[in-house]
Amino acid sequence: MTACYHSVQRLSSSSWLPKNINIGIYSIVIWSVILYGCETWPLTLWEEDRLKVFNNKMLGKVFGPNKDEVTGEWRRLRNEEQILLLFK
Repeated sequence: MTACYHSVQRLSSSSWLPKNINIGIYSIVIWSVILYGCETWPLTLWEEDRLKVFNNKMLGKVFGPNKDEVTGEWRRLRNEEQILLLFK
């Protein structure tokens, strides 16, 4: 799974690309390669959890830390916040 990410890591972690482009790179390039042929997988609960962990980890890298408007501190987004930003 991570081999696909590492192949486009330099491009997707670039700060000069807008977030919507980074999300497109993730969803089109990385996620589609990971899920290629998934209908033939005998997916166990452990593998499903690993896919969720990988997805959350990659979304964290795409969105990076955000500045909290209330406290003014930089923090990582929670998984639910990343999902909401992804479908925004």
